[in-house]
Amino acid sequence: MEFSLSNRLQAVADLVCGDYLIDVGTDHAMLPIYLVKNKIVKNAIASDINKAPLTKAEINIKINHLDGSIKTVLTPGLKGLEKHPVTDISIAGLGGLNIIEILEEADFVKRQNIHLILQPMQHIAELRKYLYDNGYEIEKEVFASEESKIYQIMSVTYSGKFEEYCDKELVLGKYSIENKKQNPELFNMFCDKFIYYYNDKIKGLKIGGKDTKLDEKLLSELMNEKV
Repeated sequence: MEFSLSNRLQAVADLVCGDYLIDVGTDHAMLPIYLVKNKIVKNAIASDINKAPLTKAEINIKINHLDGSIKTVLTPGLKGLEKHPVTDISIAGLGGLNIIEILEEADFVKRQNIHLILQPMQHIAELRKYLYDNGYEIEKEVFASEESKIYQIMSVTYSGKFEEYCDKELVLGKYSIENKKQNPELFNMFCDKFIYYYNDKIKGLKIGGKDTKLDEKLLSELMNEKV
């Protein structure tokens, strides 16, 4: 059975650089199957907090005859997975606050200097702030678009260094700002996503009679970053 990954999952797959992956909140094991079949990783774990996705994952793994290379684990986040010789961990399609909770409960990702591939669906600024404040380095950021939606995927390792940042860097990402001319179309789409959000937020604040100066400043900075 052949698997064709979505643009979003393909962008995640392209950032994997080791030979043992844990895919947290797995999407029917599609990412691990693709990586093992294409000899990008040797082994993988597809984990999820719910049994139903794992049941579907197990079916897909068996269809592709990869039972010996991919295991499924029913667990919240990364709990109990520190014993495996993991090199890469992907957490894609979850909210940024959920990803923070998972990392908070998995100190082994710091001790073993594991490569993280993170793709938050919401609260991207909060996730980025957490990473900067807790010694993680965002080495690279890439974009993926599908069905008129734009996603940002982060390549992260633990360095123990703490970075300074401003609000626009939390929203858009330092790497993405510095390299925006590499993919201006997707960068502008990403900017527009937050320009729309802050425009809407400011309108709501004004209706409620609240101060909008900081949000208007950030909105102006985001608009000026467009290529």
